[in-house]
Amino acid sequence: MIKKKWPLLLVLGLMFVFGLGLSGCEKEPDDDPDDDDPIITPPTLSLAAAVFTLEFGGTATIVPIIGNTTEVLEVAYAIADPTVISITGNVIAALKTGTTAVTASLVGHPEITVAMSVTVKTFPLALSGESEVYVDETITLSAFDRNNPQSAVVFWESNDIGIATVNQNGVVTGVSEGVVQIKISSFLTNHTLEKEITVLVPDATGIELNAQTAGPFKTFSQTELEAHVFPSGADQEVVWSSENEEIATVDATGKVTLLRSGTVIINATAKTNSLIKGTISITVEVDPIALLRSLNVDNPIVQYVTTYGNTQLQQWVYGSVSKYYPGALNLKVNLIPVGTNLIAKFGYPAGPNPYKGSYFSPAIRAIIDERVTRSGLLKTSISNIIYHDTGNNSSGATAAMHATYLAGQDNLNYRARSWHYTVDDKEVIQHLPDNEVAWQGDTDAAYGTTIGIETCVNAGSDLYLTWHRTAKLMAGLLVKYNLKVSAVKQHYDYSQKDCPRTLRHSNLYGNAIDLITAEYLVLTELSGYTIAFTSNNPEYINDLGRIVDLPAVATRVSYTVRITNGSGYDAQVILYSTLPGKTA
Repeated sequence: MIKKKWPLLLVLGLMFVFGLGLSGCEKEPDDDPDDDDPIITPPTLSLAAAVFTLEFGGTATIVPIIGNTTEVLEVAYAIADPTVISITGNVIAALKTGTTAVTASLVGHPEITVAMSVTVKTFPLALSGESEVYVDETITLSAFDRNNPQSAVVFWESNDIGIATVNQNGVVTGVSEGVVQIKISSFLTNHTLEKEITVLVPDATGIELNAQTAGPFKTFSQTELEAHVFPSGADQEVVWSSENEEIATVDATGKVTLLRSGTVIINATAKTNSLIKGTISITVEVDPIALLRSLNVDNPIVQYVTTYGNTQLQQWVYGSVSKYYPGALNLKVNLIPVGTNLIAKFGYPAGPNPYKGSYFSPAIRAIIDERVTRSGLLKTSISNIIYHDTGNNSSGATAAMHATYLAGQDNLNYRARSWHYTVDDKEVIQHLPDNEVAWQGDTDAAYGTTIGIETCVNAGSDLYLTWHRTAKLMAGLLVKYNLKVSAVKQHYDYSQKDCPRTLRHSNLYGNAIDLITAEYLVLTELSGYTIAFTSNNPEYINDLGRIVDLPAVATRVSYTVRITNGSGYDAQVILYSTLPGKTA
């Protein structure tokens, strides 16, 4: 039988483990019983200087000395009276006179301190006074040098005389908006002191206008206006405007161009305040010679144009040496009879015309349009004049021929078209009273409020003379109905029809408006005057200013304009134009 041995082995193992543990816990003997533990020494703080004396406004630098450490340590400062000095980093700034104690300490070691004393002495210079001044105004600063108590004399200067100047009495004058430093310097020491001055622009309170030249002012002359904004230091920039640009215009610099007689108000408004305004009234008198000189044409039109009808035809157009035509209008009145009956058309039976004397309306137009040539309908107003051309360039398509056509049965049966006047190079024929509706312009707006004028483009005619005569007619109607030249419209403006086609395709419609403007000016400005032209080169221009022939080469020609009236006015001037040569 084998006996179990594991209890004995367990006991032996435990003894072994505890034996090792007990052996490791034994205290080892001290090799050197005479050695002491190390002693830690704290850092030290001292100052290169602990007593400071500064002048008011001055600075000084503290130099701390930190020892017994390799650490980088900072120094903190506790100021007993922070109104006397401030310390930023290690720099002392003197704020006011007085003495204050300061305690310096190491950050992280508040127990390590050094006492300081700082005294601020009175600064020798003093500078006082206002800190703002307006442009063109002054303030006076006061200065004192305590090192020179018997005299207040210091040297004054400005760091920017474009903003403000200062004289040696301390008087500061604002020059322009901005900030400037005014500095005083002692004559006895090197001390200086500065004061910041802000220069402001005052608000405008008023504007006065003056003309550089005295009146009377004449048409077609110019004058310069000056604007003075008050106070003088205010922004002097103004915005100019004319209350009637037909009489006078004014540019951005105040230059006034006088165009027509009358009285006009010119305004200058402060750019900084639109409520501040200055005005001047200018009365303009007509200068007849200057007016005719302004209408002279330096280089008259000589152009090959196309006229339009059943075929296209080309012909030369010779212009005039003046935009004004001194010839007669030659107006004839040949009214179309009022249609008493409406013809059968558009499903309507023939019948009487009950609308004679009625005012135009689209509803009435829908019933009688193209059923009667002259309806007798009345307009409520006259607002515009429509410029047409006949679109008939056959040689016989004159004003007289169109008058016959309008009143004829062919027109009534076809479209029953009508208009008020037809113009050719010899005469003007009126077909309807101005206040009656004509079937021209192709819109109700045209029918109801406009006067229609057809210009002839018949082959072989003097087209430019036709346009002259048209201009004279239209100008008279504009004046009669108190309209401006801008009231003249093309047929195209109402219905986009390409009419007046010859003028439009020749780029001469603008020239036609110039002729109307010239006639309008003479009619309104020189009413009661007589104007006569005399050609000084009759082989090339006639006494109406019309070109009758061209020279072989470009030639300078002239004509004399004489203007008279019943009040004793009698003046004349020679005007010049250059005609192109036939070989040009």
